[in-house]
Amino acid sequence: MNRLRKVKALRPQVRALIGELAKQEPLLREELQSRLNLSDRKSFRERYLKPAVSLDLIEMTAPEKPRSRSQRYRLTPAGRKLLG
Repeated sequence: MNRLRKVKALRPQVRALIGELAKQEPLLREELQSRLNLSDRKSFRERYLKPAVSLDLIEMTAPEKPRSRSQRYRLTPAGRKLLG
């Protein structure tokens, strides 16, 4: 499946994540999770963050420190374009 098809077939979870980042960015993982009313950190990472990052829809503000507790996420140009 090419990248365009993957973006069009986004999970609702990823669309919700992108929608929250459109309101305000950058945000900490904890802030995003709270805004989406999610408590399971592992599930959030697997179902929301990883797919959005792998499709280049969101990015880390400090990619050289992926495990930093102050890591924030923001939309990429592709993420903004998806919003319309």
